[in-house]
This record gives sequence, C-alpha cells and structure tokens, in this order.
Amino acid sequence: MGSPKASTFGWPGSSIDAVHGRDGIAAASGDRVRGLLQGDFIQNMTKEELLQLRHGLGEVIKNNALKADNELVLRSLEKFRDARIEELNKLQREVDILKKDVSILSSRTPSRKDVAEDDAFMRKLDKIRNNVGDFEHLWINEAYGPNRQKALDRFSVHVNHFTKYNRLELIASWRHRRRNDTDHSSLSGDTFTQANIVSSIELDKECRRVATAGVLRQIKIFEVDNLKDRSVKMHFPIQEFATKAKLSSLSWNKHISNHLISADYNGVVSLWDADHGEVGSAEDELLLIAHVS
Repeated sequence: MGSPKASTFGWPGSSIDAVHGRDGIAAASGDRVRGLLQGDFIQNMTKEELLQLRHGLGEVIKNNALKADNELVLRSLEKFRDARIEELNKLQREVDILKKDVSILSSRTPSRKDVAEDDAFMRKLDKIRNNVGDFEHLWINEAYGPNRQKALDRFSVHVNHFTKYNRLELIASWRHRRRNDTDHSSLSGDTFTQANIVSSIELDKECRRVATAGVLRQIKIFEVDNLKDRSVKMHFPIQEFATKAKLSSLSWNKHISNHLISADYNGVVSLWDADHGEVGSAEDELLLIAHVS
C-alpha cells in the first residue's frame, strides 16, 4: 500500500509537500504538523521521506522560536516606547506649568533691570544653583499639589526662607542623662557613655516642649524657653517617664498637644500623656491611630 496523500491532513500534494508547503516552511503551522504526526501516516513513509520530514520539522520549530523571540523583543520595545512617551508627556506638562509661572512672576516684576544684583543677591542665587535638584523636586511637589492656584506662592516662600539665612547659630545644648548623675563638668568635658546616646528628639506642635529618648530607658521632656537660658549650666527635664526598653523613636500628636507616642526596641508602641507621665489605654491608642490615619 502506498503512502497516503497529505491531503488527508488538509494539505495538497505529497507528504513532503505537507511539511515544506507550497510557500515554504513558513506555511506549515503547528496544528498541521501535529496532524501530520497522528495516525499511521509516519509508519508508511520511506526512509528518505522521514529524513526530509525531520529536516522540515526542525525548520518549523526554529521558525516558531524565532517568531516568539521577535514577539518578546517587540513587546519590550513597545513598553520602552510607551514609558518614554509618558515621560515626554509629563515633561511637557511641567514645561507648560513652568511657562505659566514664569509669565506670572514676570508680570509682577515689570523691569528686571531694577533688581540690584549685589553680593548678597549673588550669594542667594548661588545657594539655589547649588541645590537646584532639591528645588526642582520641591517645585514639582507644589505644582502637582492639591491647590495649584497657591503653588507658586508656597514655592516662593520656600525659596525666600532658604536664601534668607546663611549660617546656623547654636542656641542651646544639653545632656540626655540620668538625674542622679553627679558629673557637673561642662558639656565639652563630659565623659561619653552608651547611656547618653539619643536616638530620637521631637518638638511638640507649639515648639514649647522637646522630648528626647534613646538608650537610657527614659523619656525626658524639656521646656524650650528654659533651654535657651544660657545662664543656666545644667538643664533638667520638667517630666521624666521610665520605659521598659530602649527607645528608637518619638512623635508628638499634631492635634492633641499632650499626646506623645514612642516605639522601643522590643517592638512595643506606647501612647503617653505627656502632662502626667502615664501610658494611655488601649482605647486611647486605637482612637489616636484612627485619628491620624
């Protein structure tokens, strides 16, 4: 019995035509190849036909693999293209906003020649140039903020505050140490100990009190006005709270002035009443978390 025709599998011509196809290897699809391998068709093929079939199937597999590789590369390039287009659109939006801001400020300063570019002005300009990346990031945050109409005014305030001062002056300095420490030497002469390490320092919302905490298992609260008094050599806290573990951080509640929250190295977060030195209840902590979130 002779070899059946490939037309049995939907292909015209002989079995070899079925693999190569009239239009070449590209015409042979995976489904047709699977159809070719079904039944007893292969058993009736000659050795020469089997060799040609093997070669043809290898070409089909290579062709399909190449198509898959090309598809992966194409999709990658499409992703890169879309990302660059989005980046370009974002930059274009920022340029449009910048043009509007420049136009607004230009209208507020009719004659820029009247601005005296003295040494003080140039020092301020240099500070901006040296921190241009930070200012750019700040401007973007303001430009995309919730109140676009006041973004330029807020950014102007930031620039003016940053360029207004050219140095920092030490106002107060004190030690975070045990109250019974008998070492009354000057700050510069104090002996360093591990217990003196401060890991967190926080001002309350009115900048009236400052809390410190660290390796020493205590939270200490100081009056800011008292710390500014340089006639006092030793500053003592107005409140001290004992803790069960070393503390890693502190944070004052921005809405309730006497609420202070702490976190220790045991993973415990505690809510404190800073006026009385008491740990708040679990209900208070839940209310605080709900209020903050």
